[in-house]
Amino acid sequence: MLTGVCKEDFDKWYKKEFEKRNLPYTQGFEISDLSIQHGVLLDFFDSKDIIVDVQPFLDYDEAVYIKVMYWMARVVHLNTEPNEDSYNDAEYKTRSKAIKSAIKKANEVYNSQKEL
Repeated sequence: MLTGVCKEDFDKWYKKEFEKRNLPYTQGFEISDLSIQHGVLLDFFDSKDIIVDVQPFLDYDEAVYIKVMYWMARVVHLNTEPNEDSYNDAEYKTRSKAIKSAIKKANEVYNSQKEL
């Protein structure tokens, strides 16, 4: 899911998080449930000031919300000027697809920042 320097830095961060919590470190991240992986990756990007924002766009009648029309995904790098490389709004049919796409974009943002 992650590539380049982002993958290397994530692996270091992941191991350090286990050590901080006095938990036994295992290499089992890749075999964890996808929703668990997503949550851990979002924590990693938060710690690097790269915000992954996924929200539903809801349809409603006069009184109540009735369905999710689609999911919006956006990646924002804090303390940088917004530009096409660090900001991405897109629509997805499922939350999982939105998160997966946003993580891919966050990976690109992280790696491009490290190349500077």
